[in-house]
Amino acid sequence: MKQTQSIKLVATTTFVAGLVVLALSIAGAAGAVDFDDDDVNVTVEDEPLLEADNQTVNVTVENPSDEETFVQPIVEIPLQDGLNVSDANREDPIPGEDEPRVSIGSPDTVQGFINESTFRSGVDSLQLEGDDIEPEGSEEYEIDVLEVDTVPEVDVEVRVYPLNDPGNDVRLDETFDVEGQGTIEATFDGDDREITIQDAAGEELATGDERVERDVQPDEMYDVSGAVSILDNVGADVTVGVAPGEFQTSVIEFNDVERGDAIDPKIAAQTGSSAQVIGDETRDVSVGNAETSATQTVEFDLEVSSGNTSILLEDEESAPLQGIDDSGDFDAAEWTVLDTDDNDGVATLEYVGDVNDDVSAELEGYPLGDVTLDNEVTDTDATEVAQAIADGTIDEIVDYGNVTEDDDISAADAMKIQQFDEGERDEEYQLNGGDN
Repeated sequence: MKQTQSIKLVATTTFVAGLVVLALSIAGAAGAVDFDDDDVNVTVEDEPLLEADNQTVNVTVENPSDEETFVQPIVEIPLQDGLNVSDANREDPIPGEDEPRVSIGSPDTVQGFINESTFRSGVDSLQLEGDDIEPEGSEEYEIDVLEVDTVPEVDVEVRVYPLNDPGNDVRLDETFDVEGQGTIEATFDGDDREITIQDAAGEELATGDERVERDVQPDEMYDVSGAVSILDNVGADVTVGVAPGEFQTSVIEFNDVERGDAIDPKIAAQTGSSAQVIGDETRDVSVGNAETSATQTVEFDLEVSSGNTSILLEDEESAPLQGIDDSGDFDAAEWTVLDTDDNDGVATLEYVGDVNDDVSAELEGYPLGDVTLDNEVTDTDATEVAQAIADGTIDEIVDYGNVTEDDDISAADAMKIQQFDEGERDEEYQLNGGDN
């Protein structure tokens, strides 16, 4: 929210030699403008400011005259008491001068210089030379190059005057709140695996391989993503949300997981000091029927100290899954299809807080008899089973083809699937009329 302050008219002050030289080009300029404290406003768009580089202060100058031009307004901000222009924003001096130039945010026609202050002894200042302001016009200067190196507040002094009339000046001494930054520090144990930090609007703030560190606005939510190998083919990442507080560091550790490694659940990302899966997982399968999908309830022992934890859990090749039926003990869960042709996938399970116990997630499979994995049991499934028997490739048929539930896919399974399609058997693969 912008804060607007007025500045008061004060006595004439001495004008530095460097800017007097600039005044030579405006000899014979228009007469004086009756300029006073109501004609300058100083605002900060997103107060509080941060103890950081590239902080923005806006100065608006209005020309109150309906006849005279406001000749090249000079806007001066002393660089003192924790306020500066960072070295990265200082450019080479103009030819014949010693002091560096500064390019502010807007307008891009404004010339910025670092010179001795015209009203603060022994202090450098940022001085902007703007374009003429027509009668009853105004100009806003977005100064986005300021470095703030103090908390909890900073004084911003501003002096404004026309270049051809330095005695006709106004000044403001305004105090703005300042917050210390939060920090995001992310590491990846995989070689050359990319990490990306984005803000809530999706703007990319930082990216790099293996380690990324970024100072951020405190108490705001940021998404930190790691390019885990198992998701490479589908353009997805494992993402953890963090909101570091003032002077706090959110640490995220990513662990690389390859395709096929997460049949037993694997920790892909964590913000707490420790997270581990102990022992092997167990899967309880409910086979469903021809109209109801099978489910797998996966349980494993999880130990997490604190924070956010992301866990990857793949399906089994013989029993592909298609989604999350119930996230169970987890705060959130998402299913990603890894290969459209093979219908295999992986669940990303998110846990928030500490845990030292068995946890479970329920995953959704396909209907019993649906070997084509299209969520329908038809004669196409029967044909596929029969063809695999004839070709000797029955090992390639997924477990959903075992409608007889005898652990062996055979011609009997193909027959029952065909009879279900023709309406001779119900969803439990029982003959209509009660016989098997």
